[in-house]
Amino acid sequence: MKRIDAIYHVRGEAEYVDDLPLPSEMLYAAVFASPVAHGKILSLEIKDALALEGVVAIFTADDIPDSNQWGTIIADCPLLTKDEVWYVGQPIAVVVGNTKAIAQKATKLIRLEVEELPIIVNSREAFKQGHIIGTPRTFVLGDVEEAQAEKAISSLAKTVTTEVTVLREGQTLKIPSKDLVPGDIVLLSSGDKVPADLRLLKVRNLQVDESALTGESVPVDKLTQTLSPNIPLAERTNMAYAGSFVTFGQGQGIVIATANDTEVGQISQAMENRVSLTTPLTRKFAKFSRTLLYVVLTLAALTFTIGLGQGESWIYMFEATVALAVSAIPEGLPAVVTICSRSSRC
Repeated sequence: MKRIDAIYHVRGEAEYVDDLPLPSEMLYAAVFASPVAHGKILSLEIKDALALEGVVAIFTADDIPDSNQWGTIIADCPLLTKDEVWYVGQPIAVVVGNTKAIAQKATKLIRLEVEELPIIVNSREAFKQGHIIGTPRTFVLGDVEEAQAEKAISSLAKTVTTEVTVLREGQTLKIPSKDLVPGDIVLLSSGDKVPADLRLLKVRNLQVDESALTGESVPVDKLTQTLSPNIPLAERTNMAYAGSFVTFGQGQGIVIATANDTEVGQISQAMENRVSLTTPLTRKFAKFSRTLLYVVLTLAALTFTIGLGQGESWIYMFEATVALAVSAIPEGLPAVVTICSRSSRC
C-alpha cells in the first residue's frame, strides 16, 4: 500500500483529498457519485470511460464481493451500491487513471440511469432497511440498553468492596468496611480512605485530606491530645472522619460512628429529609405544565384517530403520534422561565 492523491468527483465538481491509502497499482482515483438523494439504479454504462486512454480500471459494486471492504480502500466512501442509493454523493463507481485529469475526465463519460424515488418512504420498510433511526422502537432499544448498562454498573459496584485493617483480639485483620462496628480499632496508613468516624489514639506524622467535609484545601495534621467538646468540626485534630483520605503518615483510631451516624451520613440524611418549598411561580409553572400535557395528549389522540380513519396503518400512526407528542414539549421552557424571572421582565 502507498499513499497518493485522490479525487472525489461529485456531480461535475472535483475535490482533491491528499494521502488516502490505496493499492499500489492505483495512481489516481475519481469517485462517480449519485446525483439524487434516493433512487433506483436502472443502468450503469462504463464502456466509454473504460476505453479512455490512461484509465487503469473502473470499480463498481459488482467488482467487490463484500461492500464493507470498500471502507478499507477509501475510508470516506463507505460503500458502493448495486440497486439503490440513499443520499446525494453516495459512491456508484470509482475510476483509476494514470493522472488526475484522466480519472476526472473518465467520470464524465460514465452514463447513469436512475429512477428518482421519494425521500420519505413507508416507515416500516425504511426501518427494516436501517434508514430510520428516530422511531419509537429505537427509543425502546435505547431504554433497554441504558437499563442493562445501569444494571452492569450496579453489579460492578457490588463486586468492588473497600477493605480496612483492624485490630481485633490482638490480631491484625482485613475486613470489609461495611463490617465495622463502634469500638473497632482501625489502622490507617498513607493512601487509605477513612472508613468511619474515628477518635485517634496513635499518630505518626499523620495528615488527612478533609476537603470533602470541611472545605480545607490542604491536608490537616492530626494529633491525639484531648480537645474541648465545643470546638468546631474543622478544628477537631484528634478526629478522622469517614470519607476523608490519609495523605501522609500512619495512625490508629477507635470507631465511634458508622454509616448514617457519621458526619457525612448526617449531611446525607439532612439532604434527603429537606422540605421542598413551593413558590407562587413554581405553582403556576406546574399548573401550566399539566395543562400543556393534557393539550398535547388530546392532539396526539386526535391525530392517531384521524390517521386511522384515512386508512393509514396503526403502526405508522403510532410512530407519527409519538413524534408529535415529543416535538410538542417545549424543552427550553424551564430555561426561559428562569431567565425571565431573573431579569424581572415576565
